[in-house]
Amino acid sequence: MKRQLLLSFFLIGFASILYLGCTKEPPEKFALSIDVSPEEGGSINPTSGSYETGTKLTLSAIPSGGYDFERWIGDINGTSNPLEFTITKDTEVTAVFVREDLDGDGVANEVDQCPNTQPGEEVDENGCSVRQSDSDGDGINDNNDLCGETPEGETVNSDGCSESQLDDDVDGVFNSLDLCPDTPSGEEVDGNGCSESQKDTDGDGVVNSLDQCPGTPEGATVDENGCSDSQIDTDGDGVIDSVDECPDTPVGSNVDLQGCAPSQKDTDGDGVTDDIDQCADTPEGEDVDEFGCSASETDGDGDGVTNDLDQCPGTPEGETVDENGCSDSQKDSDGDGVLDEDDICPNTADGAVVDADGCSDAQKDSDNDGVKDNIDQCPNTPSGASVDANGCSDGQKDTDGDGVTDDRDNCSGTPTGESVDANGCSDSQKDSDNDGVSNDLDQCPGTPSGEAVNGVGCSQSQLDEDGDGVADDNDQCPNTPTGESVDTNGCSESQKDADGDGVADSIDECPGTPSGATVNPQGCSSSQIDSDGDGVNNDDDLCPDTPSGEIVDADGCSDSQKDSDGDGIADDIDACAGTESGATVNNEGCQVTFVPDDKFEQFLIDNGYDDVLDDYVLTQNMRSIESLAISAIQFPGPYPVEVDFTGIEDCISLASLSFTGSIIYKGGLTLNGLAQLRRVDFNGNVSFQTDPIVISNNDNLEIVYFTDFDTDIVNISNNPNLIDLFMVETSFQELEIINNSAFENLELFDGYSASLTFSNNPSTISLPASGIALQGVRRCTITNNLNLESFSFDPSSPGASGLEEVLATNNPKLNSIGFGLSELTYPNLFQIDISNCNFSSFDASPFSNLTQFNVTNNPLSCIQVTQEQLDNIPANWIKDPEDVYSLDCN
Repeated sequence: MKRQLLLSFFLIGFASILYLGCTKEPPEKFALSIDVSPEEGGSINPTSGSYETGTKLTLSAIPSGGYDFERWIGDINGTSNPLEFTITKDTEVTAVFVREDLDGDGVANEVDQCPNTQPGEEVDENGCSVRQSDSDGDGINDNNDLCGETPEGETVNSDGCSESQLDDDVDGVFNSLDLCPDTPSGEEVDGNGCSESQKDTDGDGVVNSLDQCPGTPEGATVDENGCSDSQIDTDGDGVIDSVDECPDTPVGSNVDLQGCAPSQKDTDGDGVTDDIDQCADTPEGEDVDEFGCSASETDGDGDGVTNDLDQCPGTPEGETVDENGCSDSQKDSDGDGVLDEDDICPNTADGAVVDADGCSDAQKDSDNDGVKDNIDQCPNTPSGASVDANGCSDGQKDTDGDGVTDDRDNCSGTPTGESVDANGCSDSQKDSDNDGVSNDLDQCPGTPSGEAVNGVGCSQSQLDEDGDGVADDNDQCPNTPTGESVDTNGCSESQKDADGDGVADSIDECPGTPSGATVNPQGCSSSQIDSDGDGVNNDDDLCPDTPSGEIVDADGCSDSQKDSDGDGIADDIDACAGTESGATVNNEGCQVTFVPDDKFEQFLIDNGYDDVLDDYVLTQNMRSIESLAISAIQFPGPYPVEVDFTGIEDCISLASLSFTGSIIYKGGLTLNGLAQLRRVDFNGNVSFQTDPIVISNNDNLEIVYFTDFDTDIVNISNNPNLIDLFMVETSFQELEIINNSAFENLELFDGYSASLTFSNNPSTISLPASGIALQGVRRCTITNNLNLESFSFDPSSPGASGLEEVLATNNPKLNSIGFGLSELTYPNLFQIDISNCNFSSFDASPFSNLTQFNVTNNPLSCIQVTQEQLDNIPANWIKDPEDVYSLDCN
């Protein structure tokens, strides 16, 4: 029985164990206790509670107004907000809040009178650094204020100067009281700011210092000397120019009312002035002599007939003349030049030449042969000889004109001009050697009988064209120069060429020229010539034209001809050997950097890096610069000042660079490849910069800081050690942050960029890292960032409602975008692309105008939408096939 009872109990216990093992026990729960410090600093959502083990929780710390979330403490420590964790035990967590201090100067925002203090600056109890102070309260900080102690309430310019403090011409009278701006430097002025050179007493437009005619009548036009026509008497004759009919009156002359002296008048208009005119009232148009008298007014020979009608001037005194003014002793009836009373041959033909007796050839027959002299071809015909019509007898004729009369001429028809012998025969009519060539053409008389001759009567045995004594048929060297001795072959020394170079031995300065070598007219080849006399023949000489006396190397080059570094400066005067290939150098061979802007170069001169304003600075000086603090006030105004910083790229030792004040970067600003650069600051540029600012490829750059800066495009790329970019009260149209492998922090304090491109920055986890979210963005492209987990927008910033595009693709860890939707619905947002990211959920319902949406390749399954969106999913919404749209994804 005992065994049965034991067995029964055993069976009952075993059954109980089986029942309990098959029943599911409730999951274990753990308590979450939360707290905030200080109590008024903020709140936590969700609140304390009890949660099953393994539950994933997300705690959000929500600051109260004027506070910022700082960190979590307790069982979990960290700074992420929201905080994600899995509860596995009872957990206590406290959110620590601190008073807002956006500029990190240690003075809370609520009492900070100077927000946006730059990191590291010391501040007073009001949170203001020296740079932010404004002692005279004119709105311009002291470090930029050129006019301290501006009277209260006066409006000032960007330099902090009011009109009452400006004196543009530096004459000691402020602009507001200065009636004469632009007073020349150094001139004394009256109480109105006017110097003597600026006054114009008679108001004619010419200042007193230049006015030669003071007291000009009001309204009169004046010349550059301040004189009107009513004041000018150019010739000083007492008659002003405006009524003076005779300008340029000789000094001292008496004039009439029209300003004319007798030496300027010509009453009868004959071209002779009245003061020397002996014949007044000359008839109009008649020519006059130097005394003003015409021919109609004079009678040169006193015969009673005026010169203009007198055909016989110079009539002897007392002789009676006819109406033409001619006496009998002056008449020549036949007009042959012999007066009638002396003329033996009256009625000579008109124009015939006559002798002293008044007879022409046509009226004479000197040899009395019956043929007048003018047609008699044979004068002096013997008396009684018969003549032909030409007045020639037979004894006077020579038909061929050879000087031998026809009755004695054996060779009639002698060519004109040829000399003849006593028989009237010329050489052209004789052939002494009977070779068929007349003597006058025969250059070889005595030609052997029967030998053929050429056109000049020479046979081959008689020719010697070069006159060297060897007949042409035996001459091996024709054209021997006259007078040179020849050998039996007819060759002189000047015709021999022993080295066969084409230059005769007699003038060959280089005998023995190598066969085939090209030579100059002196018979020398390049291997035989040393043109510059340096001891190296031309064909081996790499440096022709070596200066006389200089020592050369085996290539024929002296130091003055070598340029080892190829910079265009000979080694002997090159002060900087080893210049980089292609570099620009000065006259001493030292590399120089092109600095085209005179303002920038003067800045370098003022800081001891250059000494002459010539667009170039020694590169070694540029490379030695380790720090530059560039301020607008270091350049001459007006402001903003436009400066071209070309040349700064050679400052390869530069570690720190800052720009302060209103500077326009002409042509943009590129800071590229400055390996030592660690920090760049841009401060207080209130003038909009249109050309791009590019900061790239700077290996050690860590921080870039913009304060009070407005510009168009900023590109920050390929800086492997860049960590921080600060934007304080700054506005960009486009900001590009690309390929910066160590970049972590984009800090925004009223820093706006209408377009943001943020790509290939693998060290960034959150964007921005802390502080204020992205502000004023319209277009946002955030791609290919390996460790980026989240980014957010500030919905309260100016222009936040203008957000249009969010392109956030290929960010493998991105799982959160903060839109701040409780404050703003982004009415202009039409595109979101978060493909290839790590979103586990996404709510598209707040975006009513979203027409382009890509959420493919994310670890999510549900996309929350509104009923209106669900009813009409846009064609450009793209998701993975397994994902669904739902009104509630919870």
